[in-house]
Amino acid sequence: METLSPHLRALHELSESIRANDQYIPEKYPPHFSQDDPLLVSYKLTLTTYYFTQHTFIKRQNHPDEIGNNIYGDSIVVLLVPERLRNEAATLKLIAAETTIPVPTLLGIYEENGLVHLKTSLAPNDAILLDDVDPADQETAITEVDKQIQSTILPQLRDLRRNFVGSVDVNLPVIPTASLYSPRNHQAWPRMERDAEVYNLCHNDLGPHNIFVDPLTFEIVRVIDWEYAGFFPAKFEIPLWREADQRRRHQMMRDAKKSGLVGTDGLYHEAKYGLDHQAIPKGKFASFA
Repeated sequence: METLSPHLRALHELSESIRANDQYIPEKYPPHFSQDDPLLVSYKLTLTTYYFTQHTFIKRQNHPDEIGNNIYGDSIVVLLVPERLRNEAATLKLIAAETTIPVPTLLGIYEENGLVHLKTSLAPNDAILLDDVDPADQETAITEVDKQIQSTILPQLRDLRRNFVGSVDVNLPVIPTASLYSPRNHQAWPRMERDAEVYNLCHNDLGPHNIFVDPLTFEIVRVIDWEYAGFFPAKFEIPLWREADQRRRHQMMRDAKKSGLVGTDGLYHEAKYGLDHQAIPKGKFASFA
């Protein structure tokens, strides 16, 4: 593992711990890799599997045979994983074309073995996740990252505006934000439209686990994992990047949901009682197809 970057070494350790679990279900449909860019690290979670080479990253949906059963012995039914991957691809295209936000280069969105795959470039080898900054430097790093997000990233996201709620790709369903998505809460939301472009692009999971920084300067070098991104009210962008503790980040998301800051209730209220009173609900729930 000497040739791996610090980030890939950490992922290799994660992979080993996952595979050591008695209930681990091996992957059955790995993608093809060329001899020029062989697979270095992979790990499988319930819904998706992740692959890393020296230059590229692939994230794919899992086949039902790779997911297993719930605690009651029933097959786990998961919706919207292919849509989330396609949503991320569409978002990366838009951000690369319209902003200077450092995001992975989209290399492909395709199907292999009937499963949707997203392929992108990797972060620079010396980059580390904000989550992995030395605890002694964490406060300084978060302060520096917050400055950059406030001065550069959020203004550019808020300049990308539409009159509808949902994905950059209007052919996709409205995907619940990361704070609301769960295996029991995975239905698409109704697409809402208003006369004015009042919804801006939100990442919707903008935390230290999705921000790569330079380990010396803490300059943001990549913002990753745009699966839940879409056009929403600006208040949906919970400032997770300011919190180093994962448990407190989860609590921030739960608090936002309880307070009505995010969620379908808030969107219905926006649609029915918006400032201009001109919101138009557009039909029924978007299709999962």
